[in-house]
Amino acid sequence: MAEKVTDIANDAGAEPTVNDVKVQKLAADFKRLKGTMDVARGELGAKMQDAEKSWNCNRAMFKMAAKLQGMDPDTAQANLRVLLRYCEALGVVDQGELFESPLPAQPASATG
Repeated sequence: MAEKVTDIANDAGAEPTVNDVKVQKLAADFKRLKGTMDVARGELGAKMQDAEKSWNCNRAMFKMAAKLQGMDPDTAQANLRVLLRYCEALGVVDQGELFESPLPAQPASATG
């Protein structure tokens, strides 16, 4: 007969990997925090809808910019360069139009 899950010890041989009290506490915390997340998600959605309607906010681009803002400056700059390079490669936009002076051309080996 198989052992009950609560009787199986973890790899270190310490306490059982499944502890009723810990599972019950986690479930209570999950339920409480999920409810908080749902409320926050609804409030954020309403704010984004208001911004879209009142000043024509582009939700996807705003989210991308906010994500870049949350990164350290070097990582944000690197990610922005990659995005611009992808846009250039896909012919989405001429990068020269985005800046006062055009960006240097990519070496032939990098464009293949």
